[in-house]
Amino acid sequence: MSSTRGTSGVATGETSNLIAASKVNGTAVYNKAGESLGSVYDVMIDKISGQVRMP
Repeated sequence: MSSTRGTSGVATGETSNLIAASKVNGTAVYNKAGESLGSVYDVMIDKISGQVRMP
């Protein structure tokens, strides 16, 4: 399954493996024990590797 692209060429759809960053922001994060670790405030992407990174 591939994402759809708008007229600007930017991916606009989600797939079974991709989620929009706008849906992740504000999401609560928990560890395996169920303890709250905080919330997602932003998503950082490494320009070279394309991987999500921690600052």
